[in-house]
Amino acid sequence: MLGPAFHVLISKGAIVETRSIGSLTVSRLGLGCNDFGMTRDEETVLEIVHAALDAGITYFDTADVYGGGDSERFLGKALKSRRSEVIIATKFGTPGTPPGNVTPGSAVWIERAVESSLIRLDVDYIDHYQIHYFDPLTPLDETMDALDHLVKSGKVRELGCANFGGTELKQSFSVSDQKKLASFRSLQSRYNVIYRQPELDGSLAACGDQASFIPFFPLENGILTGKYRNDAPPPADSRQARWDHSITSKYFSPEKIARATKLVEYAAERGRTGVELALGWLAVNPTISTIIAGASRPDQVVSNSQALGWEFTESELREIDEIAIGDLAADTSAS
Repeated sequence: MLGPAFHVLISKGAIVETRSIGSLTVSRLGLGCNDFGMTRDEETVLEIVHAALDAGITYFDTADVYGGGDSERFLGKALKSRRSEVIIATKFGTPGTPPGNVTPGSAVWIERAVESSLIRLDVDYIDHYQIHYFDPLTPLDETMDALDHLVKSGKVRELGCANFGGTELKQSFSVSDQKKLASFRSLQSRYNVIYRQPELDGSLAACGDQASFIPFFPLENGILTGKYRNDAPPPADSRQARWDHSITSKYFSPEKIARATKLVEYAAERGRTGVELALGWLAVNPTISTIIAGASRPDQVVSNSQALGWEFTESELREIDEIAIGDLAADTSAS
């Protein structure tokens, strides 16, 4: 490959930058569909998806477990009339999903999982099929053989993985190269300006020229929008207000909110928003193909799609790093 190539497409008369995942051309901003079927009903999903299409977004990322399968069902219905214009990405292989002694990365589960996703999405093929987590219980040879079969049979166009470490990704490349199999063309992981684990565990660097990187949680659950502050309670409809403390303590530490507040202030001093800083910071990385951003309303999709215009200077990037991670660059407790 294969680093993400740069292209443009025309959407509603506007020029939209695109990049590549293997042979796939994808919009620089993708739509994360993890809330579909959980906090978003079918009618709302339709509105959000159509807003995304109008904004030039062509990459839609879901998984078989989102919404108990409803995310795939709702997304498939919303995209039915626009199938040829979009890239549908879904995932399989969440631990605990397969029944009995079947392992998430096994050939038998891959065969069942892909057929089920094809039915729920109501499509003949999946553009981008990703294993959701590394499966230590199944030999990589078996997993890659089964995925290669999906590509050769036309059920899948390109392969990807999610939540792999650098060593695991390199192992998968080795298996594919040695056996001349289809390989992973992307790695999807949590990554943003204040969460740098992919830099620390080597997974970002491991992509090399064989795979692109796809970050999710680019706004770190909304922290980088500036709506959370240490001197005020969280908004009533926010994730921090809704989630159990055992979860919020992982994502909403006072230190992280303080750093995000400083980043939002830094952006405001330059006539920009925290969203522009967060998405723009990711977009300048040439290894990144598309950025997975969720949305709970159509207007959020539009706002996110318009937030990619900040062209940072080298000094701005250094200043942002100092605020975002400072002396914690080697400390994962900042996550």
